[in-house]
Amino acid sequence: MAQVISRRLAFAIACLLLPGCLTAGETGTRRALLLGIDDYDAVHAPSCPEPPPGEERCRCEWRDLVGSVNDANAMRDLLTAQYGFRPENVKVLTDREATRDKILAAIRSQLIVPARPGDELFFFYAGHGSQIYNSLSDEPDKLDETIVPADARHGAADIRDKELRRLFDEILDRKARLTVILDSCHSGSAGRGYPSGGRARRLPQDCRDVADRPTTGPPPEQRGALILSASQDDQLALESWDETTKAHHGAFTLALLEAMGREGPQAPADEIFLRAKARMQTMSSPQEPVLAGARQSEPLFGSRARYGGETGRTRGGSAVAVTQVDSAGNVYLQGGWASGLGEGSELEELAPAKNSSPLRLQVTAVQGPVHSEARILGPARVGGALPKTGDLFRLVRWTVASKRALRVWIPETRERWEALRGRAVAFRDAVRTAGQVWVTDPVAETPTHVLSWEHESWKLLDSAGRTIDLGAAPAPATLVNSLASKRRPARLFVHLPATQDLAKDIHLGRGTDNDALEKSAGPEGADYYLVGRLNGQTPEFAWVRPAAGIGSSPPTSLPARTDWLPLPPTDGAAALGGALEDTALRLAKIRAWLTLDSPPGEEFPYHLALLDSAQRKVAPARPLPAGATYGLTLEAPPKQLGRPVTSRYVYVFAINSTGASILLFPPASRGSVENRIPPSSEGGHPPAEILLGSQPSFRIAEPFGTDTYFLLTTEEAVPDPWVLQYPGVRSRGPRGKTPLEELLSQRGSTRRGSPPPPLPVTWSLEKLLFESTPPRSGT
Repeated sequence: MAQVISRRLAFAIACLLLPGCLTAGETGTRRALLLGIDDYDAVHAPSCPEPPPGEERCRCEWRDLVGSVNDANAMRDLLTAQYGFRPENVKVLTDREATRDKILAAIRSQLIVPARPGDELFFFYAGHGSQIYNSLSDEPDKLDETIVPADARHGAADIRDKELRRLFDEILDRKARLTVILDSCHSGSAGRGYPSGGRARRLPQDCRDVADRPTTGPPPEQRGALILSASQDDQLALESWDETTKAHHGAFTLALLEAMGREGPQAPADEIFLRAKARMQTMSSPQEPVLAGARQSEPLFGSRARYGGETGRTRGGSAVAVTQVDSAGNVYLQGGWASGLGEGSELEELAPAKNSSPLRLQVTAVQGPVHSEARILGPARVGGALPKTGDLFRLVRWTVASKRALRVWIPETRERWEALRGRAVAFRDAVRTAGQVWVTDPVAETPTHVLSWEHESWKLLDSAGRTIDLGAAPAPATLVNSLASKRRPARLFVHLPATQDLAKDIHLGRGTDNDALEKSAGPEGADYYLVGRLNGQTPEFAWVRPAAGIGSSPPTSLPARTDWLPLPPTDGAAALGGALEDTALRLAKIRAWLTLDSPPGEEFPYHLALLDSAQRKVAPARPLPAGATYGLTLEAPPKQLGRPVTSRYVYVFAINSTGASILLFPPASRGSVENRIPPSSEGGHPPAEILLGSQPSFRIAEPFGTDTYFLLTTEEAVPDPWVLQYPGVRSRGPRGKTPLEELLSQRGSTRRGSPPPPLPVTWSLEKLLFESTPPRSGT
C-alpha cells in the first residue's frame, strides 16, 4: 500500500511539472465527477417472466458489468496526467458507492456548489442505461432515458435525463463550462445482423410512472455544454477487451481514452471524437458514438490559449514525465498506451545535464493508458545519476503495439454431419409449421431469435439479450414454445456449429502456422464467428461479424460476412476447412491495416481528398456511384503552411471490403519517383493544394461497399512500393529493406514471429472512408 501511495504522489508531482499541466491563474478550477458501476447485485436478481399480451417487458432482469470501474479509474489517471486536473479535484464513485443519493449529492457538492465563472467541470458515467415510464412526458413513447445507480435493484429510482438536465442547468447558470461523457445505452436494441456476444450496458425499462412534466428551455448542449454519448439511440453500448492491459472497458471509453491520449489536451473535441470513432470502426462493437454541443471546435476542457500554444508538444507527441525510479533502476513513466507508447518504444531526455549526452530510455512494459515502465539504455549520466521525478522525455523511436491479428469463435459439436443436418431440418419444419419465420442469412435479415450451440448445449438468444438453455437435444416443439414473441411472428436463425473434424481442419491459433490469429472460447470479444446455416438440404458456413448487417453503422471496410461456403460432397471437412482458413486470413489482413496507427503526435500538414470530374472536393459522407471517375489531391490549411514544411514521400492506396489493396499513387511500376511532397521550391510558401498524378486517377467498380483510402507519408522512401499493392495473404517472408518497409510488408502476416524493430517517428498514416454503390437497376 505504501508503494502505491508513493507512486500516486510522484505521479501528481510529475503532472505539476509537465508543461501541459495548468499553473495557478491560467484558467478556472477543473473538477470532475467520475462514476463507474459494475456491481448491480445481479447474482440475486430474479428471472424475467413473459409479459402479458400487449404489454411491454418491465425490468426484472439484472446483469453485472465488468468494465465500468476500469473506465472511471483510467479516465481519472488520464485527466490528472495530461489534462490539468489536480487529483484532489477528481472524485470517483464506483460500484456500491454510486447509489442514487450519493450520486446526486456528489453532483451538487463536487460540481454545482463550488462552480465559478470559467471553471471547467466534467461529468463521466459508465454503467447501465435504461428508460422509465413518464405519463406526463412530451415524448411520443412516454419514456425518459436514465442512468442506473448501484442500488436500483433494491428499489432506488433511476436518475432520469430530465433530473440531470436540471442539475447541469445549475452549473451553466453559474457560467462554468461543462463536458459530459456517457458510456451507457438507453433505448438501443440488439441492432442489425447476428447478435453480438459482448456485454451491453442496458437494462430493460422501469415501468413505474414518474409523472414528471417536461422541462422547458433549451437543453444543456444548446447552452454551451459538450456532450459525448457512446451510441445512437437505436444501438447498444457494448463492453470490449483491452489487449494491452488485459482488462475490460466500455468500447467507447477505450477508443476515447486512446484518442484523448494521442491527440492531447490542445486538440479540438471534434478531432478527438473522430479519432475515437475511427478506432471503433475496427472493433467488433457495432455502435456509432454521438457528439453534441457548440464547442466541438474547441478542446474538451478549455481553450487552446490556456495551454500556452504548443507548449509541451514535441516531435512525436507530448513530453512524458518520470514519476518514480526504484532502487533497481526501473523508471516509471507518466505515459502509456493512450500516449501511443508500446513495448520497445525509445525516449530521449529533453533537458540533459550540462556536458552530458541525453539519457535514453526503452519501454519494457505498458501498464495502462498513462502508466508504463522503462529501462535506461544509455549513455549513462555523468557520475551515474539516475533520472528523477519530473524529468521530461520525448519519443524518438516508436514500436507498433503487439496485438492479435483477428479473434474468431468456432463453436463445435460432437455430432456427425447427418445427425446435425437432420436436427436442423426438424427445427426448420417445426418453426415454419408454427407460423414463425426461418431466417437463412442473419446479415441480410436481422433475426429476433438465434439458436446456437455453446458449451455442449443449445442456447436461444432473443433481441433483448435474454438466453434460454434448451439442453443438448431439445425437441422441435420445445424450441417453438420458447420463441417468446406472441404478438408477432418470431424470426429465427439456427446457427449450426462445426463438427469436430471441420474445426480441426481450420488451422488458426496457437500451435499452427497462423498463430497471429486467436481462437476465442466463446462469442464475447470475438471479431468474427464461424456461422453455419441450413440452405435447402446443405450445410453452409461463413465468417460473420457480430451485430453487422446490410447498411449497418458505423461503416467499415471489415465485411459483415464472407461468402457462404457449402460442405463439399466428398472430403468435406478438409476442403471446407482450408477454404474457411483462407478467408479468415483475408479478414485478418484487412483488420491489420485498419488498426495500424502512425506515431503519436506526428502529423503531416496535407490531408487526402477525392476530386470528382468537375474538380470538386468529395465529402466522405457522399457515396461514390459505379462508373464515376475521381482524382486525388492533397490539401493543407493555410495556417499550417505559415511555418516550414518538411517534404515527404507520399503514397496513396485503397483497401476494399474483400481485402484487395490497390496502389493509387505513385504507380507501383514507377517506384518512389515524383512523389516527394511538397516539391522543393525557392522562396514562397508551399501550395495549399497539390494534385497527385494524372486526373482522373481511378474509376469506381466492383466490389461495392465501404472502401478505405490510406495516405502514407514518410521522410524515407519505401524502396519497394509493391508492399502496398495487395499481394494476397502470405507468410512473413524475407525481411524488408528498411524498418518501415518491413512493418508495411508484415501487415496481415499470419505468424507472430519477432516484432519489427523500433521505427523512426517521421511518418504518418491517414485513413478516409467512402461508400461505393452499384449501378441502379435498369441502367
